[in-house]
Amino acid sequence: MKKHIIHFSTFILLFTISSQTGFAQIGQTRADIIEDKGTNYEAGITDDGTKYIVYKKVFTTEPSGTFTRHKVIYFIILDNGKEVCHIWKHLEPASETNANVAYLKKHMVEIDYMTWKDYETNIIYKIEVDDGLCVTTVSYDFDKQ
Repeated sequence: MKKHIIHFSTFILLFTISSQTGFAQIGQTRADIIEDKGTNYEAGITDDGTKYIVYKKVFTTEPSGTFTRHKVIYFIILDNGKEVCHIWKHLEPASETNANVAYLKKHMVEIDYMTWKDYETNIIYKIEVDDGLCVTTVSYDFDKQ
């Protein structure tokens, strides 16, 4: 239980930092994310009951041409009733994989195959290529501090 309280405190601290720097939505409330990113989103619930919202943004890059990146933001409900982001994903063409990997290799520490960590924020970035998509999953590392 003590470990859970410490992790929760760290998660709240991360929320405070993320609100100040805007580096990610991890730890932000649903309301704050919508205030920051706007009301032009789609919402849904996964098979396991997790609520999410999806923002779409058009990009043009040399490897992929023009495409729509989907940012899927997943929420959990904390003990205090607040709904906060605990994971988000970018879904974009597989042709974006090399650029994403190059960025993460330059700015983060590789901790496993296609997995990087930002030790300043305790955020994990994992890239998978599946069915023609580059899926970048971003989450808070509750296990290691």
